[in-house]
Amino acid sequence: AMVPAATPTTYLGVARQFVMKAARRGRLSPRHAVPFSSTAPAARARLLACPPPPPAAPGALAHTSRGRASRLLAPSARCFASSASSSSPSVTVDLVREDDAFVVIRGVGHGVPAGALLLDENTGDAVAYVAYNLKDMDPTELRAIALPLSGAASVLEEGRALRLAEDGVVARAPSPDQAFGVGAGPSPSDAEGLPLFNDYPGVDDRQPISENFRTGVKAVDAIVPVGVGQSMLLMGKSGSRKTTLALDVLLAHASNEVEGGFKFVYACDTKDLARVREAVSAAGLESRTAIVTSDAARNSPGERYACVLRALAIAEGVRDAGGDAVVFLDDLSGPVEFWEAVCRCESEITGGQDGMEEMVEVDGMLIARFDALQRQFFSNILQRSARMNDKLGGGSLTLFGLLRGEPMRQDKMDLGVKILKQQNLSAEMREKLLRALAEQVKDSSHSSNSDGGEDSSGRGDRFHVSTRTVEEFKSISDGHILLCDSNVGRGEDTYDIVPSLSTTRLGVGRVAAPEVADLCSSLQLELQQSLDASA
Repeated sequence: AMVPAATPTTYLGVARQFVMKAARRGRLSPRHAVPFSSTAPAARARLLACPPPPPAAPGALAHTSRGRASRLLAPSARCFASSASSSSPSVTVDLVREDDAFVVIRGVGHGVPAGALLLDENTGDAVAYVAYNLKDMDPTELRAIALPLSGAASVLEEGRALRLAEDGVVARAPSPDQAFGVGAGPSPSDAEGLPLFNDYPGVDDRQPISENFRTGVKAVDAIVPVGVGQSMLLMGKSGSRKTTLALDVLLAHASNEVEGGFKFVYACDTKDLARVREAVSAAGLESRTAIVTSDAARNSPGERYACVLRALAIAEGVRDAGGDAVVFLDDLSGPVEFWEAVCRCESEITGGQDGMEEMVEVDGMLIARFDALQRQFFSNILQRSARMNDKLGGGSLTLFGLLRGEPMRQDKMDLGVKILKQQNLSAEMREKLLRALAEQVKDSSHSSNSDGGEDSSGRGDRFHVSTRTVEEFKSISDGHILLCDSNVGRGEDTYDIVPSLSTTRLGVGRVAAPEVADLCSSLQLELQQSLDASA
């Protein structure tokens, strides 16, 4: 059914609902019931006032800071001390979430971007940065999630007064010149690096993806080819050799390439660092590879999420300079856990009355507000991949995201439909079969992270992403590859993929290598025919 386009009155009605709900909780007086009308200029200024971001340099890609931030080290913090001024807005630490390793800041305006630095009011040193502005979760409040800088957690106690840094002073990642080379550290060294919180490029900033990216894995290049500037998910249960596949892709681009070819950024856990370094060295790509690490055993989800953003920012630096970057995000569970922690925090603050199930319009569709915000959050990771248009330099960012989890199994869904359609079964027998199928799916979900292997290391279920989240990532990415469960525990360092549950949304004929494009299309057809024959 067609959904009528939203009008300004619709948005005004949604805003009024939020404010009336807050008034009932005693946060606002009833006279603020229409905050965006001309009769409430003070409330409008309180909710919407924010300084505009600094203009981008002529011809440069304009980055808006709607997203996330990264950790800065204490030695870098003092270079921002002079950015505090008496006119900078003052904010307060409202809540310390020790389990989640972040704090809730009150007084942060809706226009304050993620990445904005928070300064100690007494010393002027940077002590934290805004990681997520909560304006979309509750527009009636001025709150934000902030992550402490290294060594500054003890300063962030409840009631502590802080000051926002001046406009444009944000957390930054190293520039490509600082980052590339295996020996280069991932942490920012000065204020001249790249902003960590960038928006993904818009439609007008991109050009169509039509060039093949060679992975060197025959099954991938023939069945689910990857294009330069595409985002591709590598999915599978723990131990299914996702990291092995990613490193094989890197090894396929050994140093026999001409100078100025692809540059690689690999974000991984410290336990995999030695293995990644070995692969980079074997490929002779030391000068063209940056490695960014986090420690899942010690770092919070926010810090692991920041590791992902550092890798993306470095790759974007290459892309925006007209080069071709390839980024590997070896573990996407960090951003997922951080998002879940933010949602838990907001729900506890509002007592569950956050209206996250209210319907909002997104791209002409009505969906729950929680789903819209979650999609926006994850999109700001996967959709950073792009092939930029010629006016912006024509650079590219190709992304491989590794996700420890499994999608909805189509074969189970089909079996359930067949049971329901079977006319010769009694109602009792049909119900019994459906219960058995539900138990089978449930048991498969619980055991999906119990096996050992390269990706488990005894971490347990914490790093396994739910099927619902996997499906969300699938819907955002440009394609996905599912690795077989049979890879787990295999003696040799090989792997198989599930071709029927792997796909590229860009079209095989469009991104396959020209010399094998016809073969790829025929393979797809024969594969589908064999699946239909066995059904």
